[in-house]
Amino acid sequence: MLFKGLLYTIGFDGVLRAWCPESLECILDVKRAHDGKRIYSITVGPEGYIYTGGDDTLIRRWSPELLNPIGGPIHCHSTSVRVLTAAKIGGNHLVSGDSNGKIAVWKVV
Repeated sequence: MLFKGLLYTIGFDGVLRAWCPESLECILDVKRAHDGKRIYSITVGPEGYIYTGGDDTLIRRWSPELLNPIGGPIHCHSTSVRVLTAAKIGGNHLVSGDSNGKIAVWKVV
């Protein structure tokens, strides 16, 4: 995902990374971003933060500049978070889906 001049990637190794798109040099990485579990989804929220979801059943929010966690994780799902997207449904929202098909809609500020 390209955002604010950086390329962000996630993976089954549990690492969230930011890359320089020109040189493909890894600039930042967060090992064990989801407690070492697989990360399946990434999106930019309507307020400009990065969100990730993974096998730990949590959604985590990150600052795009330093990949620092913002606040505590969001917990709603009981299985892996597989899908995340931003939506403007009567305001700023995040939509998540898990491996059991459960969908959640979150208001973000």
